[in-house]
Amino acid sequence: MPIRPKFRLEQTEETVSVVIHVPHVRVSTSTMEIVTLGNEVQFYAPPYLLKLHLPGAVLDQETHGKAQYDPNIQNGTLTLTLEKEEPQLWHDLDLLGRLLAPSSYSTTTNSSSSISRSSNPIQILDSSENNDTEGQSYEEEFTNAHYEDAENEPDDNLLTPLAPRYGFLGAFQSVFKDLAREGLALEMLELANPDETAADERKQLRLDMETSKFDADRYLGDFFIDEDDYIYQQAISLTPHWHNETTTDSILTPEEMTSIAALPSKAARIVPSQISDNSTRTLYLGLWDLLFSYVYDYRMTSGDATVESSWTLSILSPILSWLDDHPSNEPLEDTIYASLRRGLVYPYVRNLEFLTTHCCQDVADILRKGRRCIIKCLLHMHEIFDRSELHYLHNRLYLEPYLVWIQTSSLVSDDMIANFATQVQTLVTQQGTHGWNKEALNLDIQKVEERLKEEEEDATSSSSSESEDDSSDSDSGEDDGSSSDSETEQTQVVAKDELHLPFDKLSLSENVTKKEEEISDSTATVDEAKATTDPVLLQFESSNDNEEETSLSHKPTSHHKPLIQEL
Repeated sequence: MPIRPKFRLEQTEETVSVVIHVPHVRVSTSTMEIVTLGNEVQFYAPPYLLKLHLPGAVLDQETHGKAQYDPNIQNGTLTLTLEKEEPQLWHDLDLLGRLLAPSSYSTTTNSSSSISRSSNPIQILDSSENNDTEGQSYEEEFTNAHYEDAENEPDDNLLTPLAPRYGFLGAFQSVFKDLAREGLALEMLELANPDETAADERKQLRLDMETSKFDADRYLGDFFIDEDDYIYQQAISLTPHWHNETTTDSILTPEEMTSIAALPSKAARIVPSQISDNSTRTLYLGLWDLLFSYVYDYRMTSGDATVESSWTLSILSPILSWLDDHPSNEPLEDTIYASLRRGLVYPYVRNLEFLTTHCCQDVADILRKGRRCIIKCLLHMHEIFDRSELHYLHNRLYLEPYLVWIQTSSLVSDDMIANFATQVQTLVTQQGTHGWNKEALNLDIQKVEERLKEEEEDATSSSSSESEDDSSDSDSGEDDGSSSDSETEQTQVVAKDELHLPFDKLSLSENVTKKEEEISDSTATVDEAKATTDPVLLQFESSNDNEEETSLSHKPTSHHKPLIQEL
């Protein structure tokens, strides 16, 4: 099966150059074919095939064009220069998806009657690195590599009518049952059985899940979010890339243009050539859905995606987390509130003011910047999902078809995107001016906020009552102090009265002398009593008196200790 090579376009007013990357392939006039017909250009060098539809016609390549191959530039680069029929600058050459023919992979050189071998010689620059063996090994490597096969894509006519459909305009069914590994649906989605759940049931299941997972305490915790929260401060102070981009200049980098050209051809076949107005409105509502999750993650990570980014992108989007597409009759306001609702249930910062003031306004700004800014954001999402082991199928189901649709569909003109951007900006401005309708979120956050106000009022009243009690205690303390002072004064007066004895200094001296005489008489009585006591007791007391006199002049020796202890 042919491989579409990487390529880019350069132009002047008179010429257009197609730079094609064909690494490790031996190029010669016998192995390469180049055909130009009007505005169509076809290039074939096994295993590469490229078909382009240019914005304008070019002159015959055999007489007015040239091709130059240089094997030293990226291991092989062919530059095909063609002359324009009418000198002018063509627009949208950076949107490579618009230039790719729808049948790029369905037709080969052997089956195409319009392809003939060019007689114009190709100038090949000498290189010792270019050899048949190297080219053959690289071709075999690419042939045996894993590429998405168009034959594996189910035909719309073969899809089971009763099986639930999902993805871009309902283009898929039974993906998780037939193609994905077991258990991927539970890891990738909140919808447990996507291949068995009808589309009209997904929305109600999603709403029930969101209601059950809403955490009122967590919401209140972020209601007055701490200004010291480093991540939050970085998020609100960030200047995202869409603020610095213009609508006129090409903002896509060469790497991003290469990513566009590398989109699988399947994605182009999924996008119908004719899309109804109702389906177009569904896609525009889905575009809001995808961009809202993108701007939230971009601000939270400062534009540097983390391992959590694929989960954040998926969980904030009703489309990606529940395969719940927005119907064409759904008001834009309901689509916006569906994103806000999930923003208050799942992510790190669950602050309604942040979601409305920053994220909603960011989506409006991206839409106003136009098609290229939208493509840049979707490509960033595609890159994040492509690195994820759990969410890579989102690229196939939604991101790749969206990238093709926004480039190629006739219903996605710059004027239509600007009109949709105006609707979004008007609604965001009106809601911001008159206040966002919290009842539309159906999370009873009004009751939660009322409870918070009641708690604040109770705290305020209790603090005021405590201050009043403190002041009353202070007043009563002053009263108690004054009364105690008066009582003390009265006690002191009474004490003074009690101490006023009824005799003068002379009578007090006589009483003291009288008391001394009584004590002297009592001492004499005791001595008389000792004299009439038993002589043995008197002798023992006399010996004790002698020992005491001896102890005053000499310290007791060790043979005195038993006597002292016995006494």
